Amino acid sequence: MHVLQKPLIEHRWSATHWNQARDVPEIHELWCQSVPPQFKLHLPGLLRVLQRDGYAKHFVVREAGTNLLLGFCATYITYFDNKGETLVGSVAALLVRAPHRGRGIGRALHDEAMRGFKKTRGVNRLQLGSTFPRLLYGLPVGHPSETWFKQRGWRMDCTVPGTGQEVNDWLLAFSEWPTGGLPSIGVSFRSCEFTDFDRVLEVVERESERNGNMAWYDQYAKLADSMSMTDIMLGLTGDKIVATAITYVTRSENPSAEDIPWAGSISEDTGGTTCICITGMLESGYFNFEWQLMT
Repeated sequence: MHVLQKPLIEHRWSATHWNQARDVPEIHELWCQSVPPQFKLHLPGLLRVLQRDGYAKHFVVREAGTNLLLGFCATYITYFDNKGETLVGSVAALLVRAPHRGRGIGRALHDEAMRGFKKTRGVNRLQLGSTFPRLLYGLPVGHPSETWFKQRGWRMDCTVPGTGQEVNDWLLAFSEWPTGGLPSIGVSFRSCEFTDFDRVLEVVERESERNGNMAWYDQYAKLADSMSMTDIMLGLTGDKIVATAITYVTRSENPSAEDIPWAGSISEDTGGTTCICITGMLESGYFNFEWQLMT
């Protein structure tokens, strides 16, 4: 006698827009359970990165009956550059509670995110991870979900930028700061002044286009007419700007501190630098100098 087994019926999960007031505590709990220890954030810090009116759309899946939050997906739609024609759709985070993985929850969230991007005119570039605001720039190295994302069409062969190449954040204590013995490359450094700002934007626009740096122009433009303009550091040869960088510290008015929460997660007296633009002229001169030293 053969017993007929009923075919498995795949559950259809409903991914809905998040309710900030209701969902944030459970999202924070899920975040802390899902990411490696170095990527944990306190709840207010996580909320500041998620709460971006106008260009953030986040989704949740809840279990019918218990109403338990089972999965969460954070997405952003941002401008690629200053021209305002190309939009980037970013899947900044996709999390599912460990006991409920493999049941289609992640796929439901992923599909909802993709539908949202397709409905938005101008989105013609997708990013797994996010640049600004920065949750994770991509998958943590060696993360087991890499195969899952590959199966959904994400290219991760590491051959060119945007295909899963490794990215690192560096942490340097002042006690480890190198002193003396560095070769001079004929560049002086100082803070940006009001009269420099238009030239700074020209450099950033040109170098971002040359190197494909997403949303860097906006990070600089946000500092216009603000006290944080002096957080921009300039490298000059004579009066020509050949390098720029944004510096920031926790609990400052600089929006980069809100967009990149990781320095503040280390300690309140930890700062950071981002969007380092080095012009082609300086790159060429620097490497030629280095080559002369080696030969």
